This record gives sequence, structure tokens and C-alpha cells, in this order.
Amino acid sequence: MNALTRCPYLCPPLCLALLGLLPACDFPLEVDTPQLNATAHADLVAYAESGSCTPGVFKGNLGSGGDTQFTRECTIHGSVYIDGNPDLLLRLRHVKEVIGVLYLGGSVDLADALPDLEKAGQIDASYYAGSHLTGPASLREISSFDVEKNDHIQTISGFDGVQILAALGISKNTALVSVSGFSQITNLIGLQIEDNPKLASFTALANWSACKPYSYYSALPVTIANCPALLELPKFPALTQIEGELTLMGLNVLKIEGFPALKTAKSLKLNTLPKLTQLSFPELGEVGLLQIFSAPELASLAGLPKIKVLNQVAVCVDSVSCAEVAAFKAQQTNANWIDCSAPVACKP
Repeated sequence: MNALTRCPYLCPPLCLALLGLLPACDFPLEVDTPQLNATAHADLVAYAESGSCTPGVFKGNLGSGGDTQFTRECTIHGSVYIDGNPDLLLRLRHVKEVIGVLYLGGSVDLADALPDLEKAGQIDASYYAGSHLTGPASLREISSFDVEKNDHIQTISGFDGVQILAALGISKNTALVSVSGFSQITNLIGLQIEDNPKLASFTALANWSACKPYSYYSALPVTIANCPALLELPKFPALTQIEGELTLMGLNVLKIEGFPALKTAKSLKLNTLPKLTQLSFPELGEVGLLQIFSAPELASLAGLPKIKVLNQVAVCVDSVSCAEVAAFKAQQTNANWIDCSAPVACKP
């Protein structure tokens, strides 16, 4: 996902909420600044080595060249674009909070660029040119973290100090292989992992326990889709509640077993899973909508022992016996059963 004004995933619910709190999400204007003389540069180096920022708030955006009015305040009430400009990196060395959007450009890792960062409104790494992206150890809170259409990042890791994160979006990244970290997150209102062709490992969010609204945020979908190299689904052993939709689509996984504690979801959509032989949602109870399509190797619905669909069911499973489908249908007394358009909706 990109900045909030450009992202279909977070807009409108989260985008509209955040727009009332953050500056406009337009890409910040670059500010051309003359090259520093030797004395000014030495002063910046001394500041970077000092270990502390100037108490106060800078109300404005910082572009790639910096802003001459910025006097190294601890808080920036605006957006920041970080590239490889060494003087700007020195000036930002001890910034603790960026209330606006933090755009990552150039190839300097976030952990190196802003080692003292504690809080950020949104982190947008779509323009980042480095191969590895890690988070500062001091970072505790992020509104949303977005990596979209990036051709350079291979690994995302760390961010294990982050305790509050509203939404995580990782989409359309051609080189991304692995994602890990974010181990302290317990509530995440939305997750999108989509269209990452080389992604083979996702071990982040090990302690994620709920996907529900908090404060002024609305619940968002949980989507894992179109990642053909992801042969094993992420595991979320503590996740019990998803107030948005859960969609698993376009994957080559053999089993779905990463949601052992999940009890509720707005909907469950399983689509285009050509190698799936087994699904397991042992605790999943009420869902508003259930869809299962294009899973030709799935031979049983036994992985949904407790599910009760409240509104609508569409189950088109060529390899599941018609007798089992009929028995499953009989259990869903409150739901509207949608007939399959495919010639074969179950195995005679």
C-alpha cells in the first residue's frame, strides 16, 4: 500500500479517519538546500554524536533537501521524505516522532536513518531502494506500515519493539522473499499480503490475537492472496477474532492450518487454491458468509466442524462427496445456499 490518499485497502474507512489527524498524504515536495560548508557540516556531525534532539515541535514537511527552518526538533508535525542525502540524515538523527507520513527513499535502512524514532503516523516504504528493511529498536507505535510496488526489498524484519500498529500492507513487491518480526503486536485491524511473487516465508505477527476496531479505526480485511511461492501459510496461533473478511486466494498451499484458535470472522473466502487438500478451522463458529471455489483437490469439509453461517453459503467443491455437501448444507439452517455455476459442484 502507498500513502493513504492512494491506497484502496485503507481507504475509505482508515484513510478518512487518519486524514483528520495527519497532514495531507501527497508526496512531499523536495526542498533544494545549498550544500553545507565545512563548519555547518561539522556542527551536524557533532549533533548526530550528541545523542539528543531539541525539545519542541517542527510544524512542516521535510523534503529530500531538508528545510532550513528545521532546527532538529524531537517531533515533526508533518511528513518526511528520506533519501540518501547525508546532511538530512544527520539532522534527523535523533528525531523521536513523525506525526505525518514517513516516506523511505534511497537505500539507507530505517534503523540506521532514524535510530531514535519512537512513533510514526504512517511508514511508506514503496520508494525504498535498499534490499533489507529493519525497524529502529526504539520504535513503539505506527498508524500503518505500507510496502507496495517495490522492486528492491528482499527482506522485512525487526520492528519487534512496535506495540501499536493499525494496519500492515505488503503488496506487489517483485523481490520480496521473507517477512518477520512485529512480535509484540496483539491487535491489528487489517492485514494485506498480496501479489508478492517470490514471497516464500511470512513468520511475522506471532502473537497477533485479534483483528478488531479500536479508537477511531474500523475493522479491515485480512487478505493473503496471489503469492505463488508461499507454500506454507503464515501461522497465527493466538488469533481468535477477525471482525472483517478473511480471504485466502491464489495460493499453492497444501494445507490451511494457521488459524487454530480463530472463533469468529465476518466472512471466510477460499478461492483458487489448486493444491489444497486439507483445511483446518477447528474453532471457527459464526461467519456471515462462506465461499469455497476452485479448490479441486479438497476432498472434505471436515475442517469446518463448528462453523455456523449466518447469511450466505457458496460451496463449489468438485472432489467433496455430494452426500457430505448435503449434510453440511443441512447444518446451515440460517444461511441462504447459493447454487454453483460450475457443471460439477460436488463429487457424485
